Amino acid sequence: MKYILLYNIDELSKNVFLKSYLEDGFEIVSETNHTILIKKNSNSIKEEETYIEILNSYLKRSGMIKDKKGKIIDLTNAFQYAESKNGYDKFDNKFEWYIRNTIIKELLNNDK
Repeated sequence: MKYILLYNIDELSKNVFLKSYLEDGFEIVSETNHTILIKKNSNSIKEEETYIEILNSYLKRSGMIKDKKGKIIDLTNAFQYAESKNGYDKFDNKFEWYIRNTIIKELLNNDK
């Protein structure tokens, strides 16, 4: 299982990356104005749509995405955590913590 987030990438780069990933067996899971979430696995995790909504909600709230250069972020650890759960628990915020932590690390590394 692999989940990758492409965000704030210019149109030409986006098309090149998407073509490459789709040829490698990835599929588009979610697409918004600034982000595209793609995955490579044969099955969906339990309540995947809920976790994707949480991801999109965080990206909208964060406001960081529009201010930074494009980046490709591997969110596999967050979705592996989600898969290990028996179902979505609204009191468990560790999935969002994984998302936030991974994105912030990537943005900090990008600024160096």
